[in-house]
Amino acid sequence: GKHRGRLLIVRGLPGSGKSTYVKNNYPGLFTLETDLFNVVNGQYHWTRDRSCECIRIMKNMALDLFKSPNSPDFAITGVMARHLSFSNYIDNALFYNYDVYRILLYP
Repeated sequence: GKHRGRLLIVRGLPGSGKSTYVKNNYPGLFTLETDLFNVVNGQYHWTRDRSCECIRIMKNMALDLFKSPNSPDFAITGVMARHLSFSNYIDNALFYNYDVYRILLYP
């Protein structure tokens, strides 16, 4: 049958090792990282405006991946403290027949 894409959602505080976790356990997996949008001159610097823009970009990028004919596996990493901040990805993943794996890292 058709390959079911896999979405890995890795949540945790800044510096909890989300990117490292993905690199160590899923080498080469394409990853959308919300934290990258909050790094300015090498320093983590969150602002509401940047966060809203980041969320919009991430959702659009994820949607493009979900809609892709080859159903690519990919990861999304970020703080995503509230369920609402990642439920959209899960809803779309299920709509596009993806398997979803959720991991919560503690520092």
